[in-house]
Amino acid sequence: MKRKCMVVAAAFCAALMFSSCSDDVFVLANIPFAEFFAEETDSFDVLSSATVKVSNGSLTYGTFHEKADSVENTTFAGITIPIKVSKKALEKSGFTEINAQSPALDLTVATKGKTTTLRYTGKQNLYESNAYSYYVLEETPAYYKEAFLKDGSLTFGKLVGTPQDIGVLYIAQKAAPKHTKGFEYALYTDAGKTALSFDDADTAQVVEGEEISSAKLNTVRAIIATTADGKHYGLTMLKNVWRGSEFGASSDSSLAGKNITALTFVTEKGVYTATSFVLGTSEKIDGKTVVSFADDAQTVSSFVATANFEN
Repeated sequence: MKRKCMVVAAAFCAALMFSSCSDDVFVLANIPFAEFFAEETDSFDVLSSATVKVSNGSLTYGTFHEKADSVENTTFAGITIPIKVSKKALEKSGFTEINAQSPALDLTVATKGKTTTLRYTGKQNLYESNAYSYYVLEETPAYYKEAFLKDGSLTFGKLVGTPQDIGVLYIAQKAAPKHTKGFEYALYTDAGKTALSFDDADTAQVVEGEEISSAKLNTVRAIIATTADGKHYGLTMLKNVWRGSEFGASSDSSLAGKNITALTFVTEKGVYTATSFVLGTSEKIDGKTVVSFADDAQTVSSFVATANFEN
């Protein structure tokens, strides 16, 4: 009977992450870019200018921005990711808790002349909360950073979790980059032009008068490019990554000219890696996007980040 009680107690403790059974807790937290990338990359790039797109959840959810006087004056602040931390360290850190009872956040965005209001609730409120805000998770996440208290502040280690292999990633070089003055790629999961996507996207409520529907939010937090010389480069939303299925950089970026051997995608609920690539092209013809991969295209283990593919 005593042994059975111990087993039941252990199961109960595992189910309640924030219970007194364990000193550790998993939380979803807003971490400044520099602190997120410190243990992951040698350098990173982030959009520093203000833009209305910062508050568009279909483009940037998973990052966070601190509320400004107006949407137009809002800039990125960091990334929202799971962390593992002791309850004692969390209490001393001064972090601000967001919970299910926090007021809903309504953000109105205009896309192609159409105005849409998205309502964020619970953990989604982190989207427009200050750095070091957090939401307690009830389940163990697929990946996380471990946080430690040092000199009264939390510091963060490397990402913990086993990356899932995407398999062969089809990469189409854009003939005319839209977002940068450099190189851009569109990402696909097959030669049939299925855009890269992940099944772990969160949804927000779409508010239209008395009617409520739902819309998928952006799921990619960041992409980490690994190069043949062992360096790692952090790519972020709007600056380098668009809708999770396109990425690029300017011709004077630190990634330009490097031989990329792996792309790691940090998403809503997981980490995914691609190390095998098929290279193709993407161009506008008569106003339509035409993506091409040669029938005899070979799988390669790397590609050079330039305006024209080199292997």
